[in-house]
Amino acid sequence: MLTTAGALIATALTAYIASRQYRQGEKIRREHAEQAEQARLDQARPYVLLTVDAAEVSVHLIDLVLSNVGVGPARDVRITVTPPLARANETTSYPLHKARVFTEPIEMLPPGFQQRIFFDSAADRRAADPRRSATRSISSITMATATIGTKTAS
Repeated sequence: MLTTAGALIATALTAYIASRQYRQGEKIRREHAEQAEQARLDQARPYVLLTVDAAEVSVHLIDLVLSNVGVGPARDVRITVTPPLARANETTSYPLHKARVFTEPIEMLPPGFQQRIFFDSAADRRAADPRRSATRSISSITMATATIGTKTAS
């Protein structure tokens, strides 16, 4: 009788340990699946940049370059630059900070997209303020949330 009770306790203990290991395995599998999904989303994510670069037509001209270097499309992109961008010889009829790229959302930027926007002349900027570099006046650029399908990425 004692051996039967001992076998019963050993069986119950083995079953408890097995069920605990099964639950831990399920938790680990769930975590791995979530990590794999996050990695997949990160790989398909858009990476939108607004950079300052020498113009393709002359190194004395400065372009703003808007690009999506990610592999996914960027949707509903909003760009805010603080303080607002201004050319050295800004005209009041069409100031740069009122360009549509800065005032309206961009519906979609496909992967590999690149748009160059004339920013300024390096010589004009230097003449306007010799102490300042061509781009030092830009303190922050904010890109708003871009949506990937039904998921959102910042």
